Formats: sequence, structure tokens, C-alpha cells
Amino acid sequence: MGDQRFSVKLISSAVIATLLCAGSVQAQPSHLVELAQAYTARAGTAPRVVVTGPEQRRVNRVFVPVLPSTFEEFHELFTEKNGAVILRYSPAFPNGQVDNHLALAVQAKDTLFWDGLNHNGTDPRVGPHQTPAPNGTWRYHGPGGRMVVARLDEKLAYLKNSYLAPRSYPNPTPKTKNCVEWLPSAEVGPGEGLFHLLGISRSHTSNNMVAKLIHAANDRVELVGVSVQSLEEFQKMSDQELTGPPPAGGVEEAARF
Repeated sequence: MGDQRFSVKLISSAVIATLLCAGSVQAQPSHLVELAQAYTARAGTAPRVVVTGPEQRRVNRVFVPVLPSTFEEFHELFTEKNGAVILRYSPAFPNGQVDNHLALAVQAKDTLFWDGLNHNGTDPRVGPHQTPAPNGTWRYHGPGGRMVVARLDEKLAYLKNSYLAPRSYPNPTPKTKNCVEWLPSAEVGPGEGLFHLLGISRSHTSNNMVAKLIHAANDRVELVGVSVQSLEEFQKMSDQELTGPPPAGGVEEAARF
């Protein structure tokens, strides 16, 4: 980076831990935060920390840039092999056309919408896609996207083995009529939905789902990837630009305890 205005001093994991614990009720940061520090160091920048959450449960979120060149690395790091899933929100395709989908990635290549069907171009139950993305699928690096990392740990196996179990297509007993509405209720335990585990209420629209995840979730949501074209773009963003607008109805209404 040639412009010295945007030089960022890399900070150690210990400093990140201090930042995350200061003024917060959340536990000591998980291994995902250390992975995020190493990831941003390789990219030549540092994480940003923003405090969000309802008044009685303030949580520090770590924001990191996701460049076109680091999109795959981010998905490899923050999915199944490290006890997490990514909830990837895409408001628009690279050409600017509206998308507005929230997809689940359990494994790095996943784009899961309807009851575990994979819309990444590899699932024969779905068939070929015709989207404006360069690869023709709903798995792409696009403008304004957010990749919310949810730490599931021991809950991940249940999600994968039950809700994502192989099934016929079309599903004979679909849970909803909305291609993303099933996601908040994706089961992470017997009778336990994903959004319940993350401490937020369900929603019917993708943009409100991601707003709840960033502004109101518990400390299982420590990390958010921000889709940008350059490090300079990420470093210029205000805290409000990083988090995006709060959920409809407000943060307190979105939180569940």
C-alpha cells in the first residue's frame, strides 16, 4: 500500500483479546479470533472491533476484510474444520443486479438455501444455474456482502447430520415457502433452531436476518467478514458502515436470552 494514510499497525492476538474483553460480558475470545488475526496479518492489515448487542448483552464483533483474492481462504478457515459455519449475505451480484440472499456454508464450498440443497453448482438435485455472477451460481464475491461466522462447536455435527442429510428434490415436506426462511430454524439440536442458539429471533428476509446477526446475536458470533475490493476500502469504512443498519424493530426486540 503506497499511501501512508492507510498504513495499519498489525496488533497481536493478546491485544485483540484485551480489546474484546474490555467492557464486554462475553467470555475469552475463541480460537476463531486468533485465526482472524493471522488471516488479516497475511493480507497486510488488522481486524476492526465494534461493540454491538442489546444493553444487557454487549458483544465485541471482529470485522475483517474479504477481498476477491481471500474469498476462498476465508471460507476454508471459518467453516466446518474449525467448528464454525458462515452465513453469507449477498445484497447484489457483481454487476449490481439485486440478489438479497442469505446462504449457509457448513463446508467451504457450500451455498445452502432450501433444506440443505447446495446452490454452488455441484448439487445434481438443483441443476445448472443462470445467475449474473461470473460463475453462474449464488456463490461469489459481491459488493456490500457480509460473511457472518457463527461458532457452533459441538452443535455442528447435529446440524450437518440431521438437517443437511441427503434427501430427494423437490423436498416432499418443505419447511417453508421461502428459500431462506428455513435458515433461522435449521436444527442444531433436538427442537433447537440455529437463531435460538445465536440468541436472536427469527426473520423472513435476508437483510433483516444479517442485521440481527451483527447487531443482536450472542458471543457465538464473534467474526464478520466484509466484502471489499481493497484494503483501503475496508480501512476507510466507519463503524456504522461495517455493521450496517440495525434490524427492523430495533436491537432489543431482535435479541433472545
